[in-house]
Amino acid sequence: MGALAATAVLALSGCTSGSDGGDGGEPDGGGAATSEQADAPPAIVEEDGFHRSNTLPDPLAEQVVTLPTENGTGSAKLQIVSLDSDGESVRLIGAWLQPVDGEGLASDTLTSSAESVGLRPWVRLIDRETGTLIEPLQHDGGSGNFDPGTPANVTDAGPATDTVHKTQCVCSGVANSTPSDPSSDPTELFYLDFPAPTGGEVDVLAGESLQPLADVPVSQGQAMTYDEELTNVTISSSIAQEFPWDYGAGATVARTVPLTSKEETVGGSFVEKDQEITRVNLPADVLFDFDSDELTDEAQDILDDSAEQLQEDAAGKTVTVEGHTDDEGEDAYNQDLSERRAAAVEEEMAGRLEGSDITLETEGFGETRPAFPNRDSQNQAIEANQEKNRRVSFSFESVDDVDAAVDAGRELPDIPDMEDAATPNPDAIAEGVMTGTGDGDDSEIQVSVTAFERFDDGIRLEAQVSTASGSYEADALSVLRPAAGEQYFGPNPYAGASEYPSAAGFSLLDEDAQTLLSPTTAASTDCLCAQGSPIGTDLSGEPLTLWAHYPDTEFSGDEVVLRISDTAQLRLPVPDDAQQSDAQG
Repeated sequence: MGALAATAVLALSGCTSGSDGGDGGEPDGGGAATSEQADAPPAIVEEDGFHRSNTLPDPLAEQVVTLPTENGTGSAKLQIVSLDSDGESVRLIGAWLQPVDGEGLASDTLTSSAESVGLRPWVRLIDRETGTLIEPLQHDGGSGNFDPGTPANVTDAGPATDTVHKTQCVCSGVANSTPSDPSSDPTELFYLDFPAPTGGEVDVLAGESLQPLADVPVSQGQAMTYDEELTNVTISSSIAQEFPWDYGAGATVARTVPLTSKEETVGGSFVEKDQEITRVNLPADVLFDFDSDELTDEAQDILDDSAEQLQEDAAGKTVTVEGHTDDEGEDAYNQDLSERRAAAVEEEMAGRLEGSDITLETEGFGETRPAFPNRDSQNQAIEANQEKNRRVSFSFESVDDVDAAVDAGRELPDIPDMEDAATPNPDAIAEGVMTGTGDGDDSEIQVSVTAFERFDDGIRLEAQVSTASGSYEADALSVLRPAAGEQYFGPNPYAGASEYPSAAGFSLLDEDAQTLLSPTTAASTDCLCAQGSPIGTDLSGEPLTLWAHYPDTEFSGDEVVLRISDTAQLRLPVPDDAQQSDAQG
């Protein structure tokens, strides 16, 4: 889900709405699929409760979006009508349909209302074959400005450090108001270009809150055309009102980021893993004193345990001892400190691993590779994350099973259990009521977990969030001191306001194994979870869905504890049928 279609008008210079598509002819290599209604006269028709141009091809995937509003609920349907590759780039074309009855939602629901991203759609692809998240191709021409007549000249880049790049996608725009007469107005289309994925299918993450559309097929050389009388594309005037038929035209930047799992121990160490690298992380704060590269007495036992684990998990491999810092202080100082700390640990570990078939190397990364976001979206420090980012890591070629049981001497903060819900949700697996910890009037928020199941190679959790009172409450999630980390759902590093709810702080505690599972991430800039709220800090009695995907794991007991940031926790049964679920990813 993304930004709720509100009545307020967002001003954006250089954006217009209008039918576009060059001369309306078919691009080279065309041959689009046709709709089942293609033999009917061209028209806007009613289809499954929504208005749609009957000249569009049948959708590859679709999703009905329902959001709470002050008047009840609004709805719209998102359809992916084309996902086609030319070998180098892939173009996604989506349609945004309005309901026949009831309140509609504008297509800026593709973004969070916290992050309007210049009225650009924010869509990402998940390539399961390579275990990567693919961002849209981007340009360096400033917000919204790129030249569709310029061939793509793309440089691969690492994860972006801020949200500005979301406004620089090679893409069309989205509208911030619903059609006045959806029964006759054109169907709204939007497009984004991406680096071509490896596999023939991808999952589509449409916006910051909508759950992924799984297994969407990628065609080859089947560019889609459309009837410009019945469809509408919002294009920035800076690209001359011409639909760029060349995929990737104007692109200069590509970002493809590995998907990473994170499993922490209650004692403070954690393991990161993607398809290529496994990284065992130890907290620097217990290995070293502040600003020091001298190992503490406490560090000796921790390194003993680590050596035993490496001999088991990394036998025959080259292990890089990495130093990492948070983002406080000067870059050059942090780089030097990270290098010195990595060297100190390597020296100690060399003796412990003498005679083994493990080869040690060292590298310092300073503050350049955080495991968790150092700051929220208002650039306020997230101290708990900074503490985790101050670490020394052992990285090596990925293996299937790595024990995360090194005890680094930390303790998990105690948080209260949720209170019982006064009005139970009949679809809930488990539910409760949480109260914020910030200054001011704290609202009571009902959390109902409605899905907790395995799919493919992961675990999906879905929670319905609403006011316990059942009424619409403006700013229900606001607190007076968000910089103090007292938000209901934890500080939000992704959306435009730190108080906007996200499932990034939904962790699963296995009490028997003493491990804590976090949602799957892509670097520290994305999680496979609801990253923002379409209605900001407002809530109503109609539920808002927050979701998270986790790496596959076997739990030790019959239940796990859902910890929502440091605010409240809820016990979830691990149902027997969760072992073989066919849930959509």
